[in-house]
Amino acid sequence: MISAKLRDSLSAISLMVMIGGPVLAILGVMTLIGDGPTRIGQGVGSAIEFAVLSIVAGGGLRLLVSIDARLEAKP
Repeated sequence: MISAKLRDSLSAISLMVMIGGPVLAILGVMTLIGDGPTRIGQGVGSAIEFAVLSIVAGGGLRLLVSIDARLEAKP
C-alpha cells in the first residue's frame, strides 16, 4: 500500500489532470480562431478528444487511489 502523503499528492494530480485538460483544450481552440473554418473544425475535434482522454486518465488515477485507500482501511 502507498503512504498517505503519496495518496494525497496523486489525488491532487488526478484533479489537476481532470480540470486542466479541458481548460487547455479550450485554450488551444481559442488560438485557432483566425485561421479559417477548416482549421477550427480540426481543432475542435482534437480538443474534444484531448478533453475526454484527460478526464478518463484523471478519473482512472483517482479510481486507483481510492481503491488503494479502501484496501488499506480494511481490518
